[in-house]
Amino acid sequence: MFNPVVFGGSTLIFNATVIDEALRKIERLVDSNDVFNAEVEREVESMEVPARLKNEFLKALRGLLNPIKIPRRGFFIVVTGIDKSGKETQCFNPMKTPNVKSVKDFLV
Repeated sequence: MFNPVVFGGSTLIFNATVIDEALRKIERLVDSNDVFNAEVEREVESMEVPARLKNEFLKALRGLLNPIKIPRRGFFIVVTGIDKSGKETQCFNPMKTPNVKSVKDFLV
């Protein structure tokens, strides 16, 4: 069975089974590789899909397997206290208690 697909303004026609196999291979590549390398590129190049689709697969895999790593600092705020001491009000103020600014509102 051949399926037409509109892709970037033009129509590509290919066998649905072939694209299903290609997508399974892409999923396997993402699961089994941490970085984009020559082996990943070879696997995509060996797929029997149109060249334009191969290029899109390669672009997607480069983004998935070579993510830009930037350091992110994490902050945690811990609010503790006995039951009914106002922890929920301090954090979220769900009842909109007057003159109480919740931690959530303060940080946003």
